[in-house]
Amino acid sequence: MKAFARAPAKAILLGEHFVVHGGGAMAVALDRGMEATAERQADDSLVSLDTGHRVALSHARGFMLPVSAALADFMKEHSLHGVRVSLKSSIPSAAGLGSSASSSVAAVAAAAELFRVRLSQDELYAHAMKAEQLVHGNASGTDVFVSVAGGAVHVKGGKRTRLEHFPRFQLMLCDSGISRNTGQMVTKVSGFRSSNGELFSGLQAAVDSLVEACVKVTGVSGLRLLAQAMNLDHEALKIVGASSPTLDHMVWEARRSGFEGAKLTGAGGGGCVVGVSARNASRSLSKFSKLFANAFLSKVPGEGVTSWKGS
Repeated sequence: MKAFARAPAKAILLGEHFVVHGGGAMAVALDRGMEATAERQADDSLVSLDTGHRVALSHARGFMLPVSAALADFMKEHSLHGVRVSLKSSIPSAAGLGSSASSSVAAVAAAAELFRVRLSQDELYAHAMKAEQLVHGNASGTDVFVSVAGGAVHVKGGKRTRLEHFPRFQLMLCDSGISRNTGQMVTKVSGFRSSNGELFSGLQAAVDSLVEACVKVTGVSGLRLLAQAMNLDHEALKIVGASSPTLDHMVWEARRSGFEGAKLTGAGGGGCVVGVSARNASRSLSKFSKLFANAFLSKVPGEGVTSWKGS
């Protein structure tokens, strides 16, 4: 008998970087992310089906360490032993989409399903946060929250609220292929804030107003408002140093292809851009993918983590 779990990745639509300094942000769960398969065996181990790596939880290093820490925390708390969890990703890694969070959520959820341990969302969140603290230090928890609960989420001052009436649409995502370090980008933007306090405060207030307006959007007219807010947010992120020439070019081409709104998502510097079209996302993607073949559409907001048994 095996157990399976699927946990969504996330995309930030508005407010990255500014949320670190008390502003608001908005994120959505994607319809893709990480899938985990758990099965019993003699020792505790973790397998990446994407890279072929296999490690014992007690000897994990590098990119396998955070997920191993979350899984080991769950196994220890419930006095369990003897599981192999295999992970398979359907998103680009280290691209600002919360791959580490969805990996940890899926791994723990699959193990819990295998051993018939009923975890509340809060308990699953707490185990997965062990991984995020290793990856990001003082992590906000937004990535884990979205992966566990799904949906669209408003973040402000450490409080996370699900937006129950947020419209469903197809979000375009495209990985720039440029690696970046989240910590370094946060430090860079924080340095801009230290040197340009008044300008940063004004930009943060403007983005915060955009977020507050967009948490109330509904229907096609709401998507058009969200798209314009995303365009303005990208300009603010450019000013504070979070963008790059490559990301700016991708955003420009996305808009030319028919996405009314496009911006970087996540820490910036590299990683992904996202785009919104209130008209015909598939047609816009067809045009955009002639330049960037790895672009794809995701139906959002996606659902939270799910788990089931099988063979």
